[in-house]
Amino acid sequence: MHTYEIRITRQRFQGPDIFCSAHASDFAAVRRAHTLAGAGAAIEVWRGLECIFAGAAQVSPEAGVQIEFAPDTPPAPSLPTRFWR
Repeated sequence: MHTYEIRITRQRFQGPDIFCSAHASDFAAVRRAHTLAGAGAAIEVWRGLECIFAGAAQVSPEAGVQIEFAPDTPPAPSLPTRFWR
């Protein structure tokens, strides 16, 4: 099991809510982040110093959770981030 840091920013001028949790896989951590965030929130999921997901939550009660992993590019500058390699 790996430890993950989940950052959720719901409003533009507020700092992120930060959650720490342990999951069996990256997919499980990203799915939990989407569930915690709600629709439209900005999400970052970190495993150590590696950002494994950065994007907007797309959760709707009818459709379930839609997850797409981030490409190998840094997240948008509007998101508060840590180190990017």
